[in-house]
Order: sequence, then C-alpha cells, then structure tokens
Amino acid sequence: MVNFALLSGEKSLEQKIRDDGGQWTGGMAARVPDVDVTGVSSRVAPKTIDALNQIFTHYGHAGPTFVRALVADGLHKDLDLLNERIKATARALAGADADSAKIRAATPFAFLAVGGTLAQKFGILPIEADIGGAIQWAWRRFLDSPDALALAPDKQAVINIRQYIAERWDVSIKNVKPTIGINNREAVGWYDDDTVYLPTKRVAEAACYILGEQRLAAALDQGGHLSRRCDTTRIAIRWIPKIGRIDCYALRRSAFGRTDKDTDPDQLRVVAVDD
Repeated sequence: MVNFALLSGEKSLEQKIRDDGGQWTGGMAARVPDVDVTGVSSRVAPKTIDALNQIFTHYGHAGPTFVRALVADGLHKDLDLLNERIKATARALAGADADSAKIRAATPFAFLAVGGTLAQKFGILPIEADIGGAIQWAWRRFLDSPDALALAPDKQAVINIRQYIAERWDVSIKNVKPTIGINNREAVGWYDDDTVYLPTKRVAEAACYILGEQRLAAALDQGGHLSRRCDTTRIAIRWIPKIGRIDCYALRRSAFGRTDKDTDPDQLRVVAVDD
C-alpha cells in the first residue's frame, strides 16, 4: 500500500527531523521521498488557479471512477502483472546500477507514473498531460535534494567525518608535532603531513552514527580514503607517530584535512577564449 501526502512548508522533512534532534536515515528517505519545489516559478496564471480551486468543490469522484475502470478493464484479475509494471517503472527511474534503497524510493513515483497513464487511458486525465515528464522532473528534484543523501549512507558518512574534522582542526584534532609544548587534553584525533588519525572509538560519532564501525571501516577502505592500513587483515592501525599506541583509522589528509588552497582543486576552471 502506498500513501501520498502533500505538505507545504519552508523546510524539508529531513531538516525538520534534524532540527528536533533526530537522524534522517536511508529508510526514511526511501519511504518518504521529499520533492523540493524551491525555485519553481510562482507566477501561475489566474485561469490555472481557478481550475485548481475547483478541487474544493469537486472531489472524491476520480478515485471510484478509476477503480471501476480498472475492474472493467480486467486488471484486477492480474495483479501480479500490474505489480511487475510498477516495479519495472521504478527500476527504470532508479537506473541500471541502482541499489534496493534507491529502487524503493522510486516506487512511489512509479505508482504515480503507472496510475497516471492508466487514468489517461480511462479518460479521467487529459491525454495531452505530460505525466512522464512530470514524474521525471519530480524524481530529479528528489535526487538533487540533500534528503536523498541518506540513500547513500557511505557517502553521507564521509561527508559527516570531513565536517567533524574541519570543525575540530587544531582545537581537539591536534598536530602530532605541536609547536608549543605537548597538549593532548581533550584531543579526539591527531594529524601530520599526510594523515589524519581518528581513533576507532570516535569514527561512529564523527559519522553521526549513520553506520556501524565495521561498515564505516569498509567504506573508508574501499573508497580509497585511507593513507594506510595495519595489514591485509586489519584496517585500523595501532600506532600514531609521536603519540603512541592507539587504535585508529589513518585518513588521507588530502581528503579530510585542512588545506591552504583558496579554490577547490576538483572544480573545473572555465577560461574564456576569444574567437
């Protein structure tokens, strides 16, 4: 069963939950895809507004009419076929390489796409309505929103760890070779010329607890985010230079540490060329 809700607000559902101290997870993003309409033109013609306002007078007719047409067409006798059609549409929307979470997030959009097409066939919706285009637009808006990052928890974890380190740099994440004395009071990590050392007991906190430590370790290793690992069987290292024996993850400073650069090295520079 799929339920739909139309909400109006200045904040996304993800922001609402975070503001109340909660965590926005992949399951939430998949089950409640939030389509942001920020930036959409608010200049709607009065004729269109008048047509939309008819919903306050004429409502409750399309649903029963749709069900009667569905039964008359015999589709109620082959629910598996209808279900497969929705699943196929969801897979097509999500893309060939999509995982189960992304396909699940695409399923409500697929319901609308298949249902809208059938409603056109039954004469309930105008045949000239671009339902496919509207669904594609809504899906792209969802994928481009911060809410959809929850569908890629490995990526979100790296983003969270990067922010955690930046906020604590030279405060509680300290240089292994301090210029003035040695002060490890309240330290949560250390760094040297090429590595940021984050203790294993801190990594889940740094990632905002969206993944467990084992999966986080695998994500950091497989994503190429480590400057080194202990050995072929153990990801965390057991010794920090100048600090001592502490189990930690050796993160690449080039990916997680502070930088002296003024511009993003990954950003392409566009240079105007005279004809």
